Amino acid sequence: MANILSQDEVDALLSSFSDEEESEAESTEQVEGPGHPAAERSVSVFDFRRPNRISKDQMRFLEALHESFLMRFSGVLSGYLRTMVDMEIVSLEQLTYGEWVRSLPEVTCVFPFSMEPLQGSGAVEMNPGLGLSIVDRLLGGQGSDVDHARDLTHLETTLVSRIASQMLTVLREIWSEVVKFTPKIEGFEKQPNLLKLLPDPETVVLITFELKTQTLNGTITLCYPFVALEPALTKADAGAFASRAIRVGQIAEGPEWLAKSIEEGYVNVGARLGQGSVTVGEFVRLRKGDVIRLDGSVHDPVEIDVGGIRKFFGRPGRSGKRIAVEIVGRIREVEGGDIDDGRCSGTQTGNERGRDQ
Repeated sequence: MANILSQDEVDALLSSFSDEEESEAESTEQVEGPGHPAAERSVSVFDFRRPNRISKDQMRFLEALHESFLMRFSGVLSGYLRTMVDMEIVSLEQLTYGEWVRSLPEVTCVFPFSMEPLQGSGAVEMNPGLGLSIVDRLLGGQGSDVDHARDLTHLETTLVSRIASQMLTVLREIWSEVVKFTPKIEGFEKQPNLLKLLPDPETVVLITFELKTQTLNGTITLCYPFVALEPALTKADAGAFASRAIRVGQIAEGPEWLAKSIEEGYVNVGARLGQGSVTVGEFVRLRKGDVIRLDGSVHDPVEIDVGGIRKFFGRPGRSGKRIAVEIVGRIREVEGGDIDDGRCSGTQTGNERGRDQ
């Protein structure tokens, strides 16, 4: 049978170990004192598998550039979704391509895009839940958050890819101030592990945006290959770009274009022969052929409304086989009542002529 140590022997053994540790610590302090070179050395961590190939200044440049991108794209998306859209940068980081793919869910929406004439291909990643909410909004729904995401159908994929295409269009305009390239969607992949855009050790730049509306909330990730951005980043200047980004430009033909667009817009035009009042009982008993007395005379001009506003006096008649109204004067509202200034007497516009009443 093995010998069993007594309590005194155990205490003596533990005290001997503590004495050895204290003597080693004292010898270390004597060797590496305040003036010793080893005590002044600083240790920094460096991961050779993930080298930082982008400097802090270049990261600030990318942040300034994509903040300008979000200002434009959120406006485009607001008009497309018919609701207010707020977007902001959540994160900006550099990883290897393999790490990024492994961080994605097993099923998602990835739209790879080419960057001709630059090398490599980028990608736009969107969660299927956000994609389904956007599709619901585009098809007339509220665009509420989806609790249980599913695979997108072919039609839904087509609608979401249009959002990605508009995103790349704005991205091309923003990057044109630094380097010119034409991003173009090359397909769709729902399983990111099957997507082989770059070798796994290749460095990529990931920029994650958060998209918010009144009814939905989600993230969109933009992936750039470092090999494509390297020529542009070497001459990047975040301050100079920011000053150009906030500069307001003026389109030379802007006023003419705006006036032409307004002229081509449609407005509702209606004519009122007069007004009358009946009781509820009389209204219920109305039949075909009954006559309702109006408050005006047959010789009084009719009032013509444009966009729900009284604008002209007119005279009813026919134009071919259609009921029409001829404009005989303009209504000008002044204090004390409406008067006819006679400036449009005898004229007739194409919009009012021949319109069914």
